[in-house]
Amino acid sequence: MSTEEVLVVLRRVLDPEHPVNVVEMGLGKNEDVTISDESIRVEFAPTSPMCPMGAVIGIIIRKALEDEFPSKK
Repeated sequence: MSTEEVLVVLRRVLDPEHPVNVVEMGLGKNEDVTISDESIRVEFAPTSPMCPMGAVIGIIIRKALEDEFPSKK
């Protein structure tokens, strides 16, 4: 598994308020992805500190990664 495979999944995750994927919005970059034997970690910062969709985006990212890579947490 590579960072690029994770970014492919993230490119399918759309911001709920805008029809743009999270990679295009700058929320998911190579340096934000850490892969270990057991898990995938994606760090992202919402576009603003008061973003009402920040938690929702995190949940959508987690679900997309769990669906694509079920053996990882």
